[in-house]
Amino acid sequence: MYEDKILNSAIEYFGAEYQLNKLTEEIGELLVAVAHWRIGKDSANHVAEEIADSMIMLKQAAKIIGVESDVAQWHMDKLCALEKRVGGCCNVD
Repeated sequence: MYEDKILNSAIEYFGAEYQLNKLTEEIGELLVAVAHWRIGKDSANHVAEEIADSMIMLKQAAKIIGVESDVAQWHMDKLCALEKRVGGCCNVD
């Protein structure tokens, strides 16, 4: 997959430690953007940009730590639990 190639290249180029540090930076920027958006000091577009940055770094972190398949399973489990919480019937295998 093209995305995996880019993520792997970034990890190799910058190094795992740097990318994990970058993850905390990006998550912090997302928190600030959301807080500012909620009080009208930031745009939804900026929040979207920070979400994208954070998602990229989260995917790299999963690769670095070696938990990609675990994350995928937890993602499905959490979605199923959310669906049940809002009155749905989870049929995901």
